[in-house]
Amino acid sequence: MKSNEQLKTLLVDDEKRSLETMQWLLEECCPDVEIIGMCESAMKAIEFINQHQPDLLILDIAMPVMNGFDLITRLFPVPFSVLFVTAHNGPIVRILRKTGIPYLLKPVDDEELSAMIDRISQDRPLITGEQLAALSMGIDS
Repeated sequence: MKSNEQLKTLLVDDEKRSLETMQWLLEECCPDVEIIGMCESAMKAIEFINQHQPDLLILDIAMPVMNGFDLITRLFPVPFSVLFVTAHNGPIVRILRKTGIPYLLKPVDDEELSAMIDRISQDRPLITGEQLAALSMGIDS
């Protein structure tokens, strides 16, 4: 990524307070991030993504109706990086760690967020079919 280029970022979380907290953290700690939108549901996020094509999606996992994994599955293959954020430290986090998909645990630590954004800015990781299959297997088991 060029030094003057920002990551166009969409925040998706069903909890308004979590969205506002993430927005504040990104504005304070991550100057390379441009927040282009915030959505409180996966369905709204799909519409937004199709219209605005973000570089990065910061996505809560546990949401009603359609969770974060369902959203990625519906849009796959995704041409943007994804950073999952979750309050649940269980089997799904072990799968994320094992597959190398970027994630952070809530409450999000500003230094961990900054380091993860730096990594994403440099590497621009995309979710692979193999990673998505591992997530799907973990959800179904």
